[in-house]
Amino acid sequence: MTLQMTSMIRGIALVGLTSLSMMHAQNLDQIKDAFRSDLDTSLNELSAVHKSIADEKIPLSKKINALEGLVISKRQELTRLERSADNQRVELNALKAQAKSLSEEKAYLNGLLNEYAQLFETRIHITEVETYAPEIRRLQSSSNNPDLTPLELADTQVALLDVSIDRLEKLIGGNTFQSKALAPSGILESGTIVLMGPFAVFSSQDSSSAGLAQLQLGSPKPAVVDLGSDLTSAIRQLSETGSGDFPVDPTMGNALKISATQDNLFEHIKKGGPVMFPIIGLGLAAVLIALLKWLQLSNIKLATAADLQLILSQIKTDNAGKALKHVETLKGYVGDILKSAVEHRHEKKEYLEEIMYEKMLSAKHALERWIHLIALT
Repeated sequence: MTLQMTSMIRGIALVGLTSLSMMHAQNLDQIKDAFRSDLDTSLNELSAVHKSIADEKIPLSKKINALEGLVISKRQELTRLERSADNQRVELNALKAQAKSLSEEKAYLNGLLNEYAQLFETRIHITEVETYAPEIRRLQSSSNNPDLTPLELADTQVALLDVSIDRLEKLIGGNTFQSKALAPSGILESGTIVLMGPFAVFSSQDSSSAGLAQLQLGSPKPAVVDLGSDLTSAIRQLSETGSGDFPVDPTMGNALKISATQDNLFEHIKKGGPVMFPIIGLGLAAVLIALLKWLQLSNIKLATAADLQLILSQIKTDNAGKALKHVETLKGYVGDILKSAVEHRHEKKEYLEEIMYEKMLSAKHALERWIHLIALT
């Protein structure tokens, strides 16, 4: 029974295995066909993708090449711009240094022009002050005006330079113009000024006076110095006709100053006018008082050390009479002071000093009499 069942089971198992083998074979073929179909589909898709990639690769390569060329071009342009920026930076620094140098030069020139403007009035002749005063005042007011721009201030300074150059050109051949001057009589008169270099002459239209025109202290107008009748006529001819002799003082006025100090006493008194008489009277009185004081002081006999020693020794030996006789030989104020000392020798020291001091004060008052008049003179 057991063997039959075992055989049966084996048969059934063999049949089952045979059926499973047949079914498995059929499934593998189907799977294989499905895989082959999927593989073909995938290969076709891969071929399509490869073809699509191949079709897009050439334009993309061209585009990449174009972009790489553009990048290279931009890099070159960037390098060129950086180099240009460096050059411009160098040029900018050079321009800054040049601007600083020009600014310092401008400040230096501005200082020179301001100094020239300040000294211009002192360098021109006294006869030209009235002519160039407006330009000088305008420049001075412009220099102190903070509202003016540097260009406007420079224009004002250049205008003064133009005026100065025009003045120099006129002085080369001589310049003639109308002005006013103080005549030798002391009256302000109108006339013609002939200016050549540092020398100027004046010919009056109000009178016949003419002479050298020069600066006079304390007066804003030039003063006329009379040079004599010969030169006066020559100066008038020069101012009227434009030709003639032109007097020149190579000492620049020093000779006239020296000659003015060579006047005698009467000429000085005459120039001083009426006020000279009281001045001379006071001077004579002061001289007379000085002579009297000199005589007064010269007649004072001083006590020597020997005289004082003799008087003291006689007082110590109670010979007051001999001491008084010796004191009386000393005339004047010193003798009076010593006499009072001998007469009051028995007084206290303080009282004796007071007596002698009173004598000294009276002597001082007499000696100083009329001295205040000398101080006043």
